[in-house]
Amino acid sequence: MRSGKSKVTRFEMQSIGAGAVPALLAAVPGPLVLIERADGRPLGATAEADALFGRAPEDATHPLWRSAWFDPQQRTAFFALIEAQESVAGFEAALIRADGGIGRYAIAAKPVTVAGHAAVAMNLSDLARRTEVETLLRTSEARLKDLVEGAAVGIVVVSLAEPPVALYANQSAARLLGRRSPQNLLSLTSFDLAAGEEDRARLAALRAERRDSGAPGTYRFRAAPVAGEAQPLQIEVRARPIDWHGIAAEQLVLIDASGAAAEEAAVKDRTAVLEVVIENMAQGLLVADGDLRIIQFNSTYRRDFRMPDEWKAGELTYRELLEHTRNRDLYPDDERWRERVAELMALALDTRPNDYEVQGRDGRIFQVHSLPRPGGGWIRTYTNVTERRYAEAEAKARAKELAEKTAILQATMETMDQGLLVTDPDLAVAAFNRKFVEQFELPKEMVERPFSFADVVKLRAERGELGEGETASRTIEALLQRARGGHAQRTEVARPDGKVLEMRSQPRANGGFVRTYTDISERKRVEAELRESQQRLQSILNTCPVAVEIVALVDGLPTGDILFHNPRMGELLGVEPGMPGQSYSIDRYVDPVDQDRLLARMAEAGNFQDEEIQLARRDGSSIWVLASGWPLLYLNRSALICWYYDITERKRVEAALIEAATVDGLSGAYNRAHFLQRAEQELRKNVRYGRPMSLLSVDIDHFKKVNDTFGHAVGDDAIRIVSAVCRKTLRDVDIFGRLGGEEFAAVLPETPVERALEAAERVRKAVSLALVPHDAGHHQITTSIGVATISGPDETLTALLKRADDALYAAKRNGRNRVERG
Repeated sequence: MRSGKSKVTRFEMQSIGAGAVPALLAAVPGPLVLIERADGRPLGATAEADALFGRAPEDATHPLWRSAWFDPQQRTAFFALIEAQESVAGFEAALIRADGGIGRYAIAAKPVTVAGHAAVAMNLSDLARRTEVETLLRTSEARLKDLVEGAAVGIVVVSLAEPPVALYANQSAARLLGRRSPQNLLSLTSFDLAAGEEDRARLAALRAERRDSGAPGTYRFRAAPVAGEAQPLQIEVRARPIDWHGIAAEQLVLIDASGAAAEEAAVKDRTAVLEVVIENMAQGLLVADGDLRIIQFNSTYRRDFRMPDEWKAGELTYRELLEHTRNRDLYPDDERWRERVAELMALALDTRPNDYEVQGRDGRIFQVHSLPRPGGGWIRTYTNVTERRYAEAEAKARAKELAEKTAILQATMETMDQGLLVTDPDLAVAAFNRKFVEQFELPKEMVERPFSFADVVKLRAERGELGEGETASRTIEALLQRARGGHAQRTEVARPDGKVLEMRSQPRANGGFVRTYTDISERKRVEAELRESQQRLQSILNTCPVAVEIVALVDGLPTGDILFHNPRMGELLGVEPGMPGQSYSIDRYVDPVDQDRLLARMAEAGNFQDEEIQLARRDGSSIWVLASGWPLLYLNRSALICWYYDITERKRVEAALIEAATVDGLSGAYNRAHFLQRAEQELRKNVRYGRPMSLLSVDIDHFKKVNDTFGHAVGDDAIRIVSAVCRKTLRDVDIFGRLGGEEFAAVLPETPVERALEAAERVRKAVSLALVPHDAGHHQITTSIGVATISGPDETLTALLKRADDALYAAKRNGRNRVERG
């Protein structure tokens, strides 16, 4: 806490009428508050002060004077100073802002009269911002010092008081004046720098003239020689009055006039370097003289404030620049512009260092740091702090969002039907909810102060919940060791009231854990009843004569995990009693399409009924079953119970009946009726879709001679051999049948005539290589084949068969054992 009168306040008020207070406060920039001196009652405040502390000025409990003081002793000390002295400046205090943050402010207070009442006007300055400004100022001064110390010209500061003692000198001045160090010059007067009486007298005269006129001057002299050194240089001096840390002085710039051309070139090089530095500054630079004429700006300022390329330094005033920036969207273009111009012009005329911010309609924000120039005017830097300000706003928004989420989380915790416990790495409790306190019956005095997980465990031990004596001690250590384990846990905790809690624990990233405690007492009771019910079910199913199997369900579909099967199921598939608990794969189905069909039924209706499927047995054989399946809950899991009825014998009888009805008993090919039915179906399909289809008419050559020579038994063998060779040579999709006697036919779907001729030739060759055995040896047989292809959309099977037969007879006429096209 500091106080004093050295800091100048930003307001000067003497007497104010009550009606003028609102207008006055509206025109004053920054946070300012008027209070009555007698009792501290607020009389008014600027909008910025209201925004800062979040309370209207007419509110008698304005928090600035009631609750905004972070330290009440500071408030007492401040008002004691008000009573003890006329004004207060630089009183530092910590105040609580409307956003909940705590800032440090310098308070300046001055007595005023408001409507005839003694009052105090109080102005607040943000110390954090002032610290930034002071840091920037120190940085600028350090940079300036580096430039001066490294300058090629000599610089000497001499007091205007008598005698004119040198107050400062740089290294270049020491070199030009023949001294080893700048410190060697500080003990001399300005007269001691010259060589000879004539030069000293001329220096004294020029000094007197400048002191009287206050004008700068330029002159030359010869530097005083130093013993053992070379001849002194001819020095050109440029002098001007300055204020040196509160001391009236003049600055002497020393230039080596004996080599003026070379020195001027060096100066120009240094100046060029300085200009490059200024041009490449990340901050905008603006310099004005005492008449507020802009005498210098850098490229950063030109870019940030969108100055036309033709504008030059020295050709515009500060007010013209303000008009330009308004037109470029930096300042508001309405009635507020007049107020803003007045504020900015007032700041421009202020000879003191000041800092402020400007924000344009385009959203950019600039922090302005202004320093006065010794000859009048000022030097300003413009730092673009848009991103920083937006980042601060975003951080503030995130903090608010975090606070809201924290409140929601706390509310959620309290409405949970589970107990919740969160600890830090040392097992100190970081968070818990009301349900946890109720579940473990924690005393009020424990939860109202910080406590740890170890405290909870020890309390349970004291109540006798963890056993007695050495048993309790071991249990406590085991529970604490498990809590420090750093891995996920799940266990059940029995409470004295008979309830059972399921504890689930997850480790936190930086140590500690998050635990939930769920009351599962009712679930445990239901599970016990369910187990008893399922045991009864299992007993019934074990004695059931029908094969029964229970498999797991996930999302309504069987997973293949076997939960149970009865002895009859084991007999049916030839599996061992230990099979439950394992899984079956698609290999269980002789045809995988059967499994796809059952899954489709489950997905559509949730069950399947009376589905005929063929299952593989453990020994490699297969059986046909009639299967049905319905969902149920088994061992607290979603499951599917399946019944399987063995229909293998029925399927065998059905297959025999179908074969008898469709297959020729002698040749094994389709009989005439079934062949003609299939051929008609295939013809209609190929005609409808515009696909080619061919038909082969096959006849055994000299078959009557075979019967007459070797007997009908050999003739039957010939029919069987030809049929077998044809079926083996043709494709699976081709339809082959016996039309009668030694005559056969084959339908070739989606086959043009060229490919049909090739297929017929393959059949002819294959038959010619077959031999029919008889008592005297073997007999070679051959076939004649006619080929016909559908001719168009009006094709009939009768016409197609006739064309194939005509081609067959042509083959016989042309010598047999050949293929002809019809």
